[in-house]
Amino acid sequence: MSNFFEEITIIAEVAQSYEGSFDLALASIDAAAQAQADLVNFQVFAADELAVPSYHYFDLYRRIELPITQWQELFEHARRQGLKVMANVFGPRTAEKLAKIGVSALKVHAADTANLPFLRHLADLGKPVLLSTGGSTLSEVSHAIKILHAQGKVDVALILGVQNSPTSPEDTNLARIRLLKERFRLPVGYADHIDGETPLAEVIAPLAFAAGADFVEKHINLARSIKREDYISALNPDEFGQMVTRVKEARRCIGLPGGDVGNGELAYREQMKKRVVARKDLEAGQSLTYEDLDLLRIDSPSDLWSLESAIGRTLLQPVQKYQVLQSKDLAEKPGDLKRVVAVLLCRATSTRLHAKPLHLIGDKTILELLISQIKMVSRIDDIILAISEGPENAAFVKVAKRLGLDYIFGDEEDGLKRMIKAAEFARADTVFRTTTENPFLYIDNLNEMIETHLQHGSDLTVCENLPDGTYAEIIELSALKRSHLEGEERHRSAWVSLYIYENPDKFKTVKLLPPKEVRRSDIRLTVDYPEDLIVMRRIYEAFGGEMPIPIASIIRFLDEHPEIRAINGNIDAGVGRIWR
Repeated sequence: MSNFFEEITIIAEVAQSYEGSFDLALASIDAAAQAQADLVNFQVFAADELAVPSYHYFDLYRRIELPITQWQELFEHARRQGLKVMANVFGPRTAEKLAKIGVSALKVHAADTANLPFLRHLADLGKPVLLSTGGSTLSEVSHAIKILHAQGKVDVALILGVQNSPTSPEDTNLARIRLLKERFRLPVGYADHIDGETPLAEVIAPLAFAAGADFVEKHINLARSIKREDYISALNPDEFGQMVTRVKEARRCIGLPGGDVGNGELAYREQMKKRVVARKDLEAGQSLTYEDLDLLRIDSPSDLWSLESAIGRTLLQPVQKYQVLQSKDLAEKPGDLKRVVAVLLCRATSTRLHAKPLHLIGDKTILELLISQIKMVSRIDDIILAISEGPENAAFVKVAKRLGLDYIFGDEEDGLKRMIKAAEFARADTVFRTTTENPFLYIDNLNEMIETHLQHGSDLTVCENLPDGTYAEIIELSALKRSHLEGEERHRSAWVSLYIYENPDKFKTVKLLPPKEVRRSDIRLTVDYPEDLIVMRRIYEAFGGEMPIPIASIIRFLDEHPEIRAINGNIDAGVGRIWR
């Protein structure tokens, strides 16, 4: 499940600049919406939760207080403008009231990072929490995160930045963003408090994204020249809008980290990369060695990018010196030389259950559980995520980074093309394929399946009659490419093997049978509907979260608990099913 803050890019920080005026607060919301912020943040006060009566700002805090009915009206207005609303709170009474009227998230000021009873109270409210880290040690931050997470499934993000009225460039410390991200594995934002009068105030946000920030917070003030509260580091609305534009442009340049090769890079690759050519005249039947081949630029296209893709393979026809080699010129590699890569198609959109692979089963996402099982298959050389294009899929990038996996982006609808692109990027000869909404995989015979596939020179190998959602397919990359070339539009979907199934005379298919105890195609172990998710969680809990759970054991459990099986028993096994 994605973190609330992964969908936030720009936070418009109104802070105290509304000065206790409902009308100023309303106008600030309009200004933030006009500037295309994602979330607007207010400091919401109950003076006695923040300071003692003798504190020099106590009277100011008291003047700024607004009744909860007005905050409710402000929040509703913000939502109508398409904005999420966050409140920086300083005590449990205020936090409870705001949670009841629908605040989107709660922010913990740096003043309360070590206020553990307050953090426990916020965790109990169940709202996403943005934890300020300015002026806090890593130990304090770590302890605060543990408290927030210990109470339940609360989305937590961190935000770096200090307000030194204004903050000097030397104290900006953008390098600390990556430290926080690597240490705590949470979304990290940057709260910019550079002097609003300086040119740096409009460019620090793009710099923060380049330094690794997931989102930025910047003060917005209706008219900085009037010098209301929190004006020093604020931008006027028009300046704020210009900053948002710069951020969007900068993020296009920064891109997303990881293994993706974009379309521009693919064009560059096609033009600039060296290709496999013959170093000398070669005869048909030769088994190729490094002495026979070279990598050189040539105008002719080729699907061979490395010497290793040709070494050990046999020439099917003679070639002349400097002639470019193609896969079709070579016999298939012996099975023990083939590279087998698991390619997992990932996308968030679904008409039935949004972001299915990212839903939690216990403390892990479905996708993470699946990957943990694939890693147990010794014959699989690598795993790569083939992610659909679009910002709604950014959470998959975070999973890939967290697990140290490569990934690519590709066409959302043309899943077959996306799979081919990922397989080529990972230098796969053979693709291991399963769908990413399946938390429990039948792994008992997967090494055997792969070896059988390679020994028989198969295009497709599958183990049949297993429970729905526990299958895997072994497919030759060449068969996938042929399917895309020869198939119709309907074949270019997430069901990448459809064309192969429909044309058995064109492809060599091997179908295996598992032991009789797991031949239960009547059982549904995939997640396509909320009811499926409930069943998967019950199974996981019943086995104490130990993975992998043998499929035979899951079958026995469901047979012994028909009331659990009945939860998704009314869903037709063919609904959402991608296996024949």
